[in-house]
Formats: sequence, structure tokens, C-alpha cells
Amino acid sequence: MASRAKRSAVGTFGFQYGGFIVERGRVSSEPISSIDCRLDFPLDWRILLIQPQSGIGLSGPRESDAFQSAPVVPKDTTEQLIGLIRDHIIPAITARDFNSFSSSISKYGNIAGSCFSSIQGGPYNGPELNERVNWLLQHGARGVGQSSWGPTLFSFFESSEDANEFVQTLPQDTANPLSLTVVQANNEGARITVSNDAST
Repeated sequence: MASRAKRSAVGTFGFQYGGFIVERGRVSSEPISSIDCRLDFPLDWRILLIQPQSGIGLSGPRESDAFQSAPVVPKDTTEQLIGLIRDHIIPAITARDFNSFSSSISKYGNIAGSCFSSIQGGPYNGPELNERVNWLLQHGARGVGQSSWGPTLFSFFESSEDANEFVQTLPQDTANPLSLTVVQANNEGARITVSNDAST
């Protein structure tokens, strides 16, 4: 009814199951793509969400137009991305190897984003976000990437202590203030709670 999951069902499966989701490509006879792999994400790792106070990504008709105008992704690029997931990202999650995971996530996001550089002006959406990613990396952020078309960026940390220390020591950008939120993965998916308490 919401006309979602036409291009990717990761959000749908993430909402239902939680965890780290990898989907297969969708064939024309399928309403949505299928899950290729689902893993519990390490709960001691943390994700920092970096949200600029201004700027928006692409959605709705603008997003559809962007996908239609984007060049076809070369086969070798697709194979490179699949190889990163299969040979590096999934094994790193299974082994709880944060170093391999974070470096592979950064590489994946850069390659995938570069497929849309003709629209975004680089691996990330717009000059400000491309500069922001470099700024975060210069200050020691790891596993940096862009959520969808932005403007939210993310970075991974091995522990809550590491994430909180990074937030506390990151210089404030008064010209372009940021909202910084440390979150934990959800391995259970969404829950609906029914309460009989009339006051809630």
C-alpha cells in the first residue's frame, strides 16, 4: 500500500527481522527481492548518526528520476561490491572483526556511491557531504558512509566508550552544526506493544 520495496527490500526485512540484512536482486516475477543473508549484528558495536541541520536527500519523484537518469552500473563493479559483502563484510561480522568490517564498509559505500557520481557530484550527495566525509575521516572516524541519498552520514565504533569519546572530542562546526546520535543495532525487528492502561 505504501509502494515501498520496489527497488530494495532491505528496509522491509530490517523492520521485520532486525539485524544485518543482505538481499538478492529481484527478478521481474517477484513482488520484492528475497533475503540472501541475515546476521545478528554485534551489540557492543555502536553506530554514530551524523545529521546536518540543513540539506535534504532525494525521495519520491526526484529519487525515481535520479535512478532513471543514472548510468548502468558496470558488471565488474557489481561483482566487486558482491565480493566485498561475501568475502569481507559478512565474515567480519561473524568473526566480530571490527577493523575488517569498518574498512570494508567504507570501501563499499565509496564504490557504490561513485556509481551515482554523475548525480551526486561524487561518492556522496553534494559537495558538503563529500567534504564532511573527508572531515570525519581526518578526525579518526571509521566505517563512514551515507544513508541512502543523505544527508545523514554514519560511522561505526567498536564500543560505546569509543563512540562517546569521539563525539566529545569532535570539533564543533558552528557554521554547519551537526546532530550527533549514538545508536545500537536492533537484532529483533519492530515490536508492537498493546497496553490496557488507559493512561498510556
